Amino acid sequence: MAKKKQAAVEKRIRLTDEDWRRNKITRDNAPQVLTDKLIQQFADEIEEWGCSARLACDFLGISYVSFWKWVNRGQIYIEGDQEPVRDAIYGRFYQACRRAFAGYIRRFSSQIQMPTDYWRRDLAILVRRDPETWGKTQQQDAITEQYEPNKSFL
Repeated sequence: MAKKKQAAVEKRIRLTDEDWRRNKITRDNAPQVLTDKLIQQFADEIEEWGCSARLACDFLGISYVSFWKWVNRGQIYIEGDQEPVRDAIYGRFYQACRRAFAGYIRRFSSQIQMPTDYWRRDLAILVRRDPETWGKTQQQDAITEQYEPNKSFL
């Protein structure tokens, strides 16, 4: 079952020649090797500075396509009972990214609760970063009653 899932994801993320031209990916700046040091640097960029994944990739010299390949492989590794073992580093990368994004959001949410003059700024950052959780919710439309007029009065 996990092999079918992995094959489907690999098929979905396989690059075509057009993708290489559009993203200006060359063999010189093609995906580099994922290491524990790179995982730590990536997580630090996200958690400390609040970088988006794309900005962190640009800063560290990682292609954005590689980032998503690593995330997909990590997600397959985590959800697929830690198989195959060679993908363990991608699982660590996936977990580190999730932990870093959560740490960044947690830091700003705790700053909102402190009595400071800047809580509105922190809330605005959270709303931009995660609008589903922190944004304004639209009120449901008023419930309208459906009724049938009494035909004897018409």
